[in-house]
Amino acid sequence: MFRPLRSLYASGSVVSAKYLLAGRDDTPINVLVWLAFDGSDKVRRRVAENPRTPTPILDMLASDRNSEVRLAVSENRWCSNSLLEILMQDPCDDVRFGIAENYYTPIECLEKLTTDQNPHVAWRARKTLTTHYRQGFSQAA
Repeated sequence: MFRPLRSLYASGSVVSAKYLLAGRDDTPINVLVWLAFDGSDKVRRRVAENPRTPTPILDMLASDRNSEVRLAVSENRWCSNSLLEILMQDPCDDVRFGIAENYYTPIECLEKLTTDQNPHVAWRARKTLTTHYRQGFSQAA
């Protein structure tokens, strides 16, 4: 059962309460949408991680000013391939490295990242691909 906001706010700081709320699997969608506009990078990152976050909100958070929020979008299981393609061109090397490091990044995306301008990102994409091939990873899995 969803605890009222009042009890979460009573448990500590407002940012901590919002952070906890953003990560819950029973947080109403309208509350996640509201939290996606929060001033705290931590809260927005938590919204980006939440699998219940609606696709339009993930699309919005993919252009967040904070690179950790953008990376969290790329790691959300509901991040579309088209959105992932956009994030693979992120100006922040850490975002692209995180995508290259993610075992669940589609193989086609990893192959594209092997030619990334940053040698560390390209190396990480090759390493992740090698792990896929060694373990016989199937995209159908």
